[in-house]
Amino acid sequence: MPRVGYTAIVTLTTTDQYDQVLKLLERGPDIDLTTRTGNSFTYRVLTSIPAESHPQFRHRLQVIKILQDHGVVLQVLGPRELPL
Repeated sequence: MPRVGYTAIVTLTTTDQYDQVLKLLERGPDIDLTTRTGNSFTYRVLTSIPAESHPQFRHRLQVIKILQDHGVVLQVLGPRELPL
């Protein structure tokens, strides 16, 4: 069941369905939307990592490449790096 406020692309990323994420990316979703709890699509891509042996692992790498090709910087800031 989807979490409250999650967009389709965030839900798919959270459940490691990166093959479906690729299909959504082809349609040009707004990847900057965040959920009511502050989760974003790019954050979920960084933190929802299937095992290398998982079939979705290679699809996640494709998603990352697409995002990087479009200028998205994928990094998680540590506590000392966060702006005050």
